[in-house]
Amino acid sequence: ARHGGGDSVGNLAKTIRRASQQDDIHSAIGALSQLRERIAQCDGTTLQQLVSVLLAHAHVAPCIELLHEVAATRAYGQRAVGNAARMPMGTSQLVETVCNLPQTIDALTAASIVDALADATEFGEGEAGRAFFKKRARWCAMQFADEAIAAHRGIVGSDPRALARQGKCVFGCRLSAGEKPGELVLLGGEDGGSEVRRGLSTGDSVSLRPANPPRQPAHVP
Repeated sequence: ARHGGGDSVGNLAKTIRRASQQDDIHSAIGALSQLRERIAQCDGTTLQQLVSVLLAHAHVAPCIELLHEVAATRAYGQRAVGNAARMPMGTSQLVETVCNLPQTIDALTAASIVDALADATEFGEGEAGRAFFKKRARWCAMQFADEAIAAHRGIVGSDPRALARQGKCVFGCRLSAGEKPGELVLLGGEDGGSEVRRGLSTGDSVSLRPANPPRQPAHVP
C-alpha cells in the first residue's frame, strides 16, 4: 500500500531495519518523518528498531513523541470501529528495549521513556499489566540512570591511568567485529598494569566512547 506517493510501508520498514543494523542515524531520522505519515500501520519490530537507534544517538524527545503518537493513533483507530486497542510492541520487545537504554540519560528521562514504551506495548493482562510493569520498571530504570550518571561523573576529568589501576577504564583500545552479528571484540589497550581488573558477565553494562566524538548530533525535524 502506498500513501501520498511515498515508499510502501514494507520498504520503509526495510529502511529502518537497515539503519538500525548499520547504526545510521541520518537514515533513521529520514524514516521517522515518513513513518509518522503511516503511524497506524507501524509494526512492533519496526518501532523497536527505530526507537533503539534514536535513543542510542540521544534523540530522546522525538522518540517519546513517536511512541505517544503510535499509542494514541492505535487507540483512536480501534475505538472508531468499536474494537479494543491493540498496541504494536510485544512485552519481549519492551523488556529488551528498556534493558538497552543509554547510560547518559537522567532518571526522570528514563522514567518517561519507560512510560512511553509501555503505552505502545500490548499486555495480555490489559491495563493492570501495563500499570504493574510501569511501577516496577520505572524504579529500576531510574536507579540504573542515577548510578550510570554518578559513574560517568567520577570518570570525567580523572587520570585515565589512575582509573585503569582501579579497574574502571581501558584506554587506547580498538574495537573489531566479532564472530557473531552485532558482536564487538575489544583489542589491546592500556589497563594500567594493575591486578584489579574486572571481568564482564551477562547483564553488565559498559560505556564505550570514541577518542574524537562527533561535534554535533544529527538534526531531528
